[in-house]
Amino acid sequence: MKIAVIIPFFQRSRGLLAAAVTSIAAQQVAAGTEIEIIIVDDGSPVAATSEAMPRLPSHCSLRIVEQANGGVAAARNAGLDAVAAGSRYVAFLDSDDVWLDCHLAEGLDALRAGADLYFDNTDNCDGTDQLRSASLLRARHGRLDPDAPVAGTIEGRAAFDAILSEHMPQTSQVIYDFHHHAAARFEVSLRLASEDYLFWLCLANRSRRLAYHTGIMGRRGRGVSLYRSTLSWDSPSGIARVVDQISMRRMVAERFSLDRQQVKRVDDEIVELCEHVIFLALRNSFRHPRTILAELRRLTGLYPAFWRRVPSAIIGLPVVRARLMQG
Repeated sequence: MKIAVIIPFFQRSRGLLAAAVTSIAAQQVAAGTEIEIIIVDDGSPVAATSEAMPRLPSHCSLRIVEQANGGVAAARNAGLDAVAAGSRYVAFLDSDDVWLDCHLAEGLDALRAGADLYFDNTDNCDGTDQLRSASLLRARHGRLDPDAPVAGTIEGRAAFDAILSEHMPQTSQVIYDFHHHAAARFEVSLRLASEDYLFWLCLANRSRRLAYHTGIMGRRGRGVSLYRSTLSWDSPSGIARVVDQISMRRMVAERFSLDRQQVKRVDDEIVELCEHVIFLALRNSFRHPRTILAELRRLTGLYPAFWRRVPSAIIGLPVVRARLMQG
């Protein structure tokens, strides 16, 4: 059995990649499991080839694919295009994250049992973990404690709704059946946000079963993150991130057959995100005027109804600001 692990690489600090690869080599997988590590150097300031790699066990191999900077979605797609024939499963690991040694074993067991898509929990290294507050899992299992983990499955169409309701999977903790989803690729137009969210929805939409495990199986790092760099209200790319988030939801509405509740959920999220855009546009109109105008033009093309939201959003700016502070 062969699994490919894809690492998109764009970092400014040395040593992060070696730690990620070391955590892959330490995975306690069953005999006969082959692990192919595919590193995609996306025009990284620190070249992947300059990193000192650990000695790999015989069941692991490593390849480096180099390309001009195209963003994380393009890097992951290049990795998917490079997956060797015969690879049954694919996993992702961000270059500043690491796995605990049983991540692959747990995921592969779940996939061999009939799931098409698997994810588990990760330590966010800030006192939180990815799944503790997941409302769907809490409704199923009660209070979630990573020290007393639970596992489960979600069948068919409900798996799509589960991910649409909450963006539960964190990219570094996902493994999926590549044979079943060989054609799936990330949306390269989403450069700053939501490219992973849309990809999980694409997989879930075609999956017979989703499996999850709430135990901590990875740790997130603090390397380069385009998404985190845009979270400040004064970031020049902040508004572009939110426009990407709106664009992704427009794609969901266009590409998937949604029921009435799902349509309302997506529409409500778009309205909130439009209010966020208006807040950021007004706050940064003097700091980043060209960026603001360019993103407002892009948003108008994506969602012409945006301008109908402006008057009420301006009136409600104190409420919008309070909501954003809570978020």
